[in-house]
Amino acid sequence: MDCTICMEDYDQEQRAPKILPCGHTVCLQCLQGCAQGSRRQRCPTCRAIFNVSPTSLPNNFDLLRLIDQRADARAPLGWCSDCRAAAIRQCWDEHDVLSVKRALKHHLTDVLPQVAGHIQGLHGQCQEREAVQALTLLTEDAWDLTLTSGDHVFSGTVRNTKDPVVKALWLVVAAKAGLSKVDPLSERVAVVIPKESVQAQDRAAARRPTAVPTVTESSLRVLDVGLGMQQAKSAALDGALGVERLVGVHCHIDHAWCLQLLQRAAPTVERLGVYRCSRVHLQTVHAMPRLRRLHLTGDGDDSGLEGEPLVLPALPPCHGGLQWLSVDVDSLPHATIKSLLQAHSFSLEELVLQIVRDRSYRDLPSLLERCELRALRKLVLDRSHIIYMGLDRTFVPLDSCVQARADVRRVLITEAEVLCSRCDRVQLEEV
Repeated sequence: MDCTICMEDYDQEQRAPKILPCGHTVCLQCLQGCAQGSRRQRCPTCRAIFNVSPTSLPNNFDLLRLIDQRADARAPLGWCSDCRAAAIRQCWDEHDVLSVKRALKHHLTDVLPQVAGHIQGLHGQCQEREAVQALTLLTEDAWDLTLTSGDHVFSGTVRNTKDPVVKALWLVVAAKAGLSKVDPLSERVAVVIPKESVQAQDRAAARRPTAVPTVTESSLRVLDVGLGMQQAKSAALDGALGVERLVGVHCHIDHAWCLQLLQRAAPTVERLGVYRCSRVHLQTVHAMPRLRRLHLTGDGDDSGLEGEPLVLPALPPCHGGLQWLSVDVDSLPHATIKSLLQAHSFSLEELVLQIVRDRSYRDLPSLLERCELRALRKLVLDRSHIIYMGLDRTFVPLDSCVQARADVRRVLITEAEVLCSRCDRVQLEEV
């Protein structure tokens, strides 16, 4: 943030941002320079006369707060040994804080040289049951992991490759974690889920009629309510207890029942597909403590989020944050989407923005600016709905993509990959 006169960054002292009576903001040093040798003081922007000393003009505190927030977002990550967590601003002043790389090195001192010998010994120590578990882990293509401890929840995917570190990881997990098959409704510290089983459930669900909600009992508990949910509301509510993947929730069909369904699923759901949600639905979704993947659309008009646009609050401490988000930018107010992105800025790795209208393309930089998506690795502009809706002629020309992607890259704070679903032929993921 810099002064429009001298182009130098504002600060709290000599270049403090001062608000003039005309409404313009100029740094203190520029105002003092303009006042020297002149009996009249004028705004250097509009030349309006003012009669007070530059030092007595009020500071632009909103601008100073924004500068502080951006500085915090770009500050190096630290590890607080007192809190045993990522350092916050107060930790740097009061606690023992190291950079995360130095802290990691400290925790692994003398560990890495000993690892090779211990792993070789694990191979011989595995009992038959553990050997079967290790072979299962080694032979699936990929595994989804969810690890919880206290208020911390981590989830991600490990793909089996020729990487020896991954192979060693599975041996350690099988030998040390005491794995057992888990009742999907019971509490667990760690669950390892084969991706292929999820895909098989999706294919099986697609072949079933949608009149009855589909509840799949497996290592990942899935509930697909579909558009025929009115015919089996009671069964769907029962199935929502303990569910981890909930899809096909169309809130406009039955507002109150969908809210009850989301509230039932809230404690355990990790993946959610919800459509045409209202303000209260979105507030319920935002509070789900274990949610990691979300596909979201709003009502598409002012009735869905009645009154002033909903601005979502910061996440509670127990929430680990979304890692993957797909949202229809034409169906929700931009203020709502921006607050959602800001709430998950520390964790969101992949973002899919569904785009239909050319106006939405032009608004993307303002939507993403200052969201501070510090974990973002990939952003996809999803134009697949244009094909489904037959809107090629009047919506989003193809040549808008190059400029739109360049504008988006300009406002992101990471080197995230920015793709177009049509131009780059991106295979879009399911929630």
